[in-house]
Amino acid sequence: MVTRTAIVLDDIQGQAGTIPLDITLEEIAVANIPGLVYWPYIDDAYGRVPGSNPQALYDRLTDANLTTIAAASFSISSLPGGTPAVVIGSNETCWRATTPAFNGGGTFATKITDTIGISSNSAATGSTYWIMNDGGRLTFRVGLYTLAASDYDGPTLTPGTAVAVIFRIDTLTGTVTLRVGDTYSKTFHDDAMRNISLHPNFQFGLVNNEGSLASRFGNYGHLLAFDNAISDDSIDAILGMM
Repeated sequence: MVTRTAIVLDDIQGQAGTIPLDITLEEIAVANIPGLVYWPYIDDAYGRVPGSNPQALYDRLTDANLTTIAAASFSISSLPGGTPAVVIGSNETCWRATTPAFNGGGTFATKITDTIGISSNSAATGSTYWIMNDGGRLTFRVGLYTLAASDYDGPTLTPGTAVAVIFRIDTLTGTVTLRVGDTYSKTFHDDAMRNISLHPNFQFGLVNNEGSLASRFGNYGHLLAFDNAISDDSIDAILGMM
């Protein structure tokens, strides 16, 4: 296991040309969560990859080019409160990535208003996973288990309020944990979710439910993905940054 460590260097008083690094302690805490595989730097001036086609963002840890599915360009806007966000307005401007393999589960996070869609890019029965909104309520599927939107008892997503959503899948225990904002946390258990092989391709803004596509267009901030079921403390660190 590799542990990443970041150091903040403050500007040196009286020393010309020195400036503080543009990173917070909360971001450092997230950077050191084991299994972080996807973290775009959503910034118009410094986050874009110059000359890329389709246009891309830098990964904050690796400097890799992270691109939309197919579009030659995309927009950066913000959420209520000022959080920078990528604008997903079509299938082509959805964001997709691949991890070599998930290790006993996966965790996905983003900050949104009333619209969310995160899924595997897979039509195969059994390896599918997704979460999306339905009338302000959250619904998800992992393998053969589906949570109906009518059974969701958490905060209702609304257009005027930005909220963090964390979707953690633990295939070893057969559980899914939802964290919505600072107040709602619930874990769902079903043996049907145990030991499934999560498809390694995942995407934000477009839900693939075994080949049936559902668009969930909107503004997405703080896109994050981990190749494992991260700890509760790590979830708290993400919420602290968001």
